[in-house]
Amino acid sequence: MDLGYVSWLSIMVPLIASGAIFTLGAIGLAKRRIVEGLAVASSLLGAALAAYLAVKAGRLESPRIFSVDLISPALGVGGLFNFQLFVDGLSATMAFFVSAISCAIVVYSLGYMAEDESYVRYYGLIMLFIGSMVGLVLAGHLVLLYLFWEGVGLCSCLLIAHWCERPEAARAGVKAFVVTRFGDFALLTAIALLYLNVGSLDYPSVAQAMGTLSPSVLNSILLLALGGAIGKSAQVPLHIWLPDAMEGPTSVSALIHAATMVKAGVYMVARMGTLAIQYGGVPAYVTSQFLNAVLLVGSITAFLAATMALVAFDLKRVLAYSTISQLGYMFAGLGLIPVS
Repeated sequence: MDLGYVSWLSIMVPLIASGAIFTLGAIGLAKRRIVEGLAVASSLLGAALAAYLAVKAGRLESPRIFSVDLISPALGVGGLFNFQLFVDGLSATMAFFVSAISCAIVVYSLGYMAEDESYVRYYGLIMLFIGSMVGLVLAGHLVLLYLFWEGVGLCSCLLIAHWCERPEAARAGVKAFVVTRFGDFALLTAIALLYLNVGSLDYPSVAQAMGTLSPSVLNSILLLALGGAIGKSAQVPLHIWLPDAMEGPTSVSALIHAATMVKAGVYMVARMGTLAIQYGGVPAYVTSQFLNAVLLVGSITAFLAATMALVAFDLKRVLAYSTISQLGYMFAGLGLIPVS
């Protein structure tokens, strides 16, 4: 099976399922068994496609790129909206873990959400989230990545406030939306700076141009991207939204706020690092400011979140702080690349 076809399908299957669920809900044909069947079948198929992709990507000697661009030529803006996928070991492995964990939690939801009356909204948003998260890690163009980045953020906020009749859940959803805006604005600024300095936003062009940027400009872009990662992965000082996010259904907390979406920031740091160092040939010491900042943020977060967990009484908040702490360890690990 063609690798590009599988890559696009792994994104489109859950997105199509989400559209079908919302459409059935809008026309009044969304029976619970039909909605649940659509969600489970599409998540199983997505997980199978991602597993195939991960196996094939493990044998690649270099990244594979699959692109389609229907918008940029019509607007005359040369590649700004190039819908490109970038498949290498990192992206394929992340896509597999996201799809596999999501599939398990969709199956778990059959029992946990069995009595919930808003099942159309729940499963529609869950499938939209899965498609957006897989698209985020497979995206090979920063505009496409940012669209999926905002997609997972939107699904997160709406699912946190799923039980919006409870004031605590509604406030938690709004808080997550507001706090993560700071990080998302930093990432958007990094993308704008890259476009101004490079003239293109597809990964191969960005990687090639990173070696020609001055160290100050390169580190500024990487640090702004880190700001986006801090917001999405709930690192200090933008960690305050995640404990309150546990007001949502436990299945949502497990899927989005413990296992998948909060890893998007970790993935962003790893991806920007690989584009600069591995594919762009930039010496690690040139990006030392960025790497040191990643290490510092991760170390502080790992320590502070662990101490917060020690004094929390609610079990889900303890788990939230534990998640933040473990994410801090991941950031610290990414910042430990030798720079000499």
